[in-house]
Amino acid sequence: MVLNAGTAMTVTGGTTVRIEAPVTFTVEAGSTLVNDGRIVFGPQAELDEQAGAPITGTGTEITSRQYSTPLNSTGPAGLGFSFTTALAPDSFIVERGHVPRINNIAAESIARWYRVRSGTVQGLGATGVLAYDPTELNSIAETALRMARNSDGGAWWPELASSIDVGANTATAALPDILGWFTLFDDAVISDVAVVNEDNDFFLVPTVADEMVTVHCATRIGSIAVFDARGRLVHSTMTAVVDVSTLASGVYAVRVNGTHHLRFVKP
Repeated sequence: MVLNAGTAMTVTGGTTVRIEAPVTFTVEAGSTLVNDGRIVFGPQAELDEQAGAPITGTGTEITSRQYSTPLNSTGPAGLGFSFTTALAPDSFIVERGHVPRINNIAAESIARWYRVRSGTVQGLGATGVLAYDPTELNSIAETALRMARNSDGGAWWPELASSIDVGANTATAALPDILGWFTLFDDAVISDVAVVNEDNDFFLVPTVADEMVTVHCATRIGSIAVFDARGRLVHSTMTAVVDVSTLASGVYAVRVNGTHHLRFVKP
């Protein structure tokens, strides 16, 4: 199956297209596929989107697979998210959408997100590689991209420790066993930081604060500087308790003693 260059296809809202045959559906560069409905890929069907021609629209693509052995860089249905796991995931459902997600501080993600579910919810040990097309960046600099995970489809998207390969247009991260929703946000406006301390000697609590945050460290505090998402110094102090009540909502970086970097969110 090929959507040839120069041609267009639209799946209208409320419509489901099922590709059950063991075929590869190629979307050629120069073609346009707008999916406002649902495209279901059967157990042997694959998608091949050529560079510059990702599916767009308000709908989703989805596949359900069964795996009795651990995954090794396996990308179900070619939807652009590949997985390596310590255990067999049993049933595995990958769903993809193209409307940017909006987090709790009204920042938008790239124009690609995934929902991933597995029948194995303990000890899965998954690492995920999320691929994106440069046309989906939504004005976010590639070097600033970080993977974020949501547990309920809502607006809270904590950051995962991830790495970006700009040349390959991929983001890689270790994934929680109870998988959830995944996308990429600009690191400066991500909801929260999954790991907030560089080591056990430097951390702050709470990571989401309306009034105060407290910096804990094993050495004497010489200085604390707070920076907003644009890198502007907005507060400085020499005490461990930092008053954040007058700050606007957003994500803030905290530099302790000029070298250690922490973060918190003001809702």
